Amino acid sequence: MALLFLAYGLVLAVFAVALFWLILRAYKGKIDVSYDDYSLESEYTSEENVIDLSAFRRADMDGLRLLQEYSRIESSNLSERDKLKEIVIWNKELQDYEEKNRKIIQSRGFLKPVQLQVSKSGHLTKI
Repeated sequence: MALLFLAYGLVLAVFAVALFWLILRAYKGKIDVSYDDYSLESEYTSEENVIDLSAFRRADMDGLRLLQEYSRIESSNLSERDKLKEIVIWNKELQDYEEKNRKIIQSRGFLKPVQLQVSKSGHLTKI
């Protein structure tokens, strides 16, 4: 039984590390997503494709909050049984987060910071 709990905890820890790695990778700009003028303009040309950037920010912040919460649970001085209860609750929150933000997570702009683009005149302009 203890091995089952240990395995469950390790699976959750691996998932948390993978999610954290994904966030770090995205913020360091290693994801191959083109943010040229055409691709951004095409997102706004149709009224049905209007993007709510505040939803992306909320999803980013909620994802980071979930990671911090998991880290707090793992580093706490709770007994293994209490940690497992907390992890089960956290896992439910994670599932709710994934269901609520499924479209945002699957979009190409999730976890990608707003980039600066150098125009032909050499000045920095926000996209």
